[in-house]
Amino acid sequence: MLGLQPTASGRFKEAAELYTAPVKRGRDARFRIEVVAVAYRHTCALTGYRMNTLDMESIVDAAHIHEFRDSRNNDPRNGLALSKNAHWQFDRGLWSVTSDFRVIVNRDKFVEEGVPGQKLADFEGNCLFLPGDPRYWPEQKHLAWHREHKLQISP
Repeated sequence: MLGLQPTASGRFKEAAELYTAPVKRGRDARFRIEVVAVAYRHTCALTGYRMNTLDMESIVDAAHIHEFRDSRNNDPRNGLALSKNAHWQFDRGLWSVTSDFRVIVNRDKFVEEGVPGQKLADFEGNCLFLPGDPRYWPEQKHLAWHREHKLQISP
């Protein structure tokens, strides 16, 4: 799609330095491909929703758990595939993830109205939709950073 060669046999690279090397332009296309296409197969980790256009555009973004500007970390285990709304909410600390991959919501940070089952608060306690390959599951240190610095509550 972007003219990039896939990793050897499509397998996950074990070398962490490949993902933590400085990136001059700020974002890395490999991060998006590995998180969105390879790990999560274009499915939102929060909602389980998947949609692609016929041109293979995806409704989900590759979201950094430990924000890139602070971590400079493009390891796919520092990423989640999230729909646009879920990504925006995650970046603002409206929700996060426990160590057992359950959704926690900080209801003190927002007010919402909407259709039951589609509101952010309705996802509280649900398990994330995780990649089939556990090697792509979010690392605990990144989830802990997000809870501490973004969610700002201790579960």
